[in-house]
Amino acid sequence: EEEGGATADEPYDCDQCAPMGDFYCGGPVCLEGVGSPPWSDDRCSLFGTSRCERCKMCREEVLDQDGRVITMGQYRASGCLREADSDCRDCTLCGAGEYQVQPCTPLSDRKCAPVGDKQGGTLLPV
Repeated sequence: EEEGGATADEPYDCDQCAPMGDFYCGGPVCLEGVGSPPWSDDRCSLFGTSRCERCKMCREEVLDQDGRVITMGQYRASGCLREADSDCRDCTLCGAGEYQVQPCTPLSDRKCAPVGDKQGGTLLPV
């Protein structure tokens, strides 16, 4: 065993997570260490390949039958790639005098435009 974190047969490689879709690289897995598991990185003597972890899903927005927001949704502002989990942010609400051009989904924020520019879209009740 090597001091300072030897690696198992396969080298630590985050690229193995990319082809899996909604996964990010959670880092190397400690296979052996000093004392009893779970081992912190400084007590690990043998690391295995990276963990591919499923990205967090952002909360879906819930509207009532009249289109009013009951549960504020979130969208993925960034992340879910390489070594970063999803960064979920609250959906933008259209302000007074605006209408919804595109709804908020777990993957994209709501798009709003001034009512005077209305060319399709949905006017959400306040």
